[in-house]
Amino acid sequence: MTEEQNGPFGLTEGDWNEFQFFEHQLGVIDTKAENVLWVASVVIVISTLTTLFGSGVSRPTKILATIATVVILASVLLCTLTIRIKWASDFLEEDLGYDREGLVNLRNFKTKALHASIYVLFAALGLYVVALVAGLF
Repeated sequence: MTEEQNGPFGLTEGDWNEFQFFEHQLGVIDTKAENVLWVASVVIVISTLTTLFGSGVSRPTKILATIATVVILASVLLCTLTIRIKWASDFLEEDLGYDREGLVNLRNFKTKALHASIYVLFAALGLYVVALVAGLF
């Protein structure tokens, strides 16, 4: 197949392969965001149990665990920017190829939101560890 021959949506074979590459990357980002949300939900449950139902838990520990929960919720909020649905196919334009720059910008935005969500999640986990250690004393 030559480069001039049309593939799906009137794209050249090279453009179609490139589009599929970016589409795959968006899928990977979505899968990673799903994992972040899963970890965040588990930590929220543990933190909430410590904060609300822990008997004999000191006030400073409860305060730190509550702050950690709020930070985890901030991580979840950032992650929702990643999982916001914008189809890669929205960047296909009949007879014009595809909007490469728009697709790359979407991928980059989702990547930055995912990274921010993970960093905030790590900060929350650190706060929760501090809360647990504070509870020992």
